[in-house]
Amino acid sequence: FPVRLAHILETTISNVKSECIIFPAYETKGELNQATERFADWLTTLTVKRENAEGMGGGAGRARIVLCAHSMGGLLAADTCINMAKWRADATAPLWPNIIACIAFDTPFLGLHPWVFRNQASKVLDGAKTIASSLGFLQSTMSKPEPKKAPAVGLLPAPEASTSKPADSGRPWDRFLTPAVASFGAGLLVTAAAGTAYYKRQDIMTAQNWAQDHLKYVGNLWEEQQLQERMAKLVELSKDKSDGGQGILFRNFYTLIPPKGSAHPEPRTFVILPKRKASGSADLDPANYHLASVNNRADDEIDAHTGMFDPKTNDGYYELGLGVVE
Repeated sequence: FPVRLAHILETTISNVKSECIIFPAYETKGELNQATERFADWLTTLTVKRENAEGMGGGAGRARIVLCAHSMGGLLAADTCINMAKWRADATAPLWPNIIACIAFDTPFLGLHPWVFRNQASKVLDGAKTIASSLGFLQSTMSKPEPKKAPAVGLLPAPEASTSKPADSGRPWDRFLTPAVASFGAGLLVTAAAGTAYYKRQDIMTAQNWAQDHLKYVGNLWEEQQLQERMAKLVELSKDKSDGGQGILFRNFYTLIPPKGSAHPEPRTFVILPKRKASGSADLDPANYHLASVNNRADDEIDAHTGMFDPKTNDGYYELGLGVVE
C-alpha cells in the first residue's frame, strides 16, 4: 500500500521524487512517550541522511515528509508531530523535519468503539486474541504454570458487576476493567495453563513484565482526557501558519461497515468518532478530519480493521489509496 502511494504521487506530480520508507518493526510496549522519542530519533536521523544524500540546496527542510500510520501507530505519528512543534527553538522557528501531513488509518484517537466488544460476544476468545494482536501487544501466548492440569486456554474472568469504579491498584491491566469493558463480559488478556515442569521461573517473570509493558502502551486508549487533548492539538497544528498553526494536513481514514440486515441495522466502525460540533468554525471541527473508508466485505469491525490494506478483504482498497493521494 505505501509503495503504491509513492508510485501514484511520483507519476502524477512533476519534478518530485517520491520515496516510501517503512519504519522498522517496533514493539508497542512501555510508555507511549518513550516510543515517540525512539521514532523521532529515527526520523530526524533519516531526514539528515536523505537531505545530504540528495544534495538539496536551500537549507534544512527541503525534504517534505508525510507520516502514514495504521491503528496504534497513528498515536505515535500524532505525538511526533506535536512534539516536533513543541521542541522548536522558538515559536517562529520552522518545523523540522518538515512534516507536511499526518495520515492515520483506523487509528482510535478517541478510543475503541464499544460495539467492537459487543459484536464479538459470540466468539469471545478469538475476538480477544485478534483485538489484542491488531493493537500490537499480543504477539505470543502468555503462559502461566498450573500444576496437575492439562493445557487449556481461556480468558481472564470478567469482574463482578458493580456500579462503582474499580480501585486503582497501579497495575496496567486494571485500566481495562472499566464498566464499559466489563459490561461486555470480556477481558483482553489471554493465558495458557500448563505443567510447572515445562516452565522456568525466569520465563514466567519475563512474560509478566512483557504483558505489563504492552498494556501500558495500549492503556493510552482509556485515557479519555489525554485522547481529547491530543485531538485538539492535531487540529491546531493543521491550521495555517498565518493562523498560528503549522499547516500539517491531518486525516484519519476509518473503516466503516454499512448496515447489514436486521442483525446489524446500523453502520459499524472500529473507532469512536468525534461528535460533530453544532456551532463554530467547521475548519476546527475534529469530525471533518475523519473520513470513512467503506468496506462491504468485512464480517465485523476487527476484520475491517486488520484487512484494510488488502483488496481481497476490502473492496474499498483502491478508492482508499486514491483518496489518500488526493
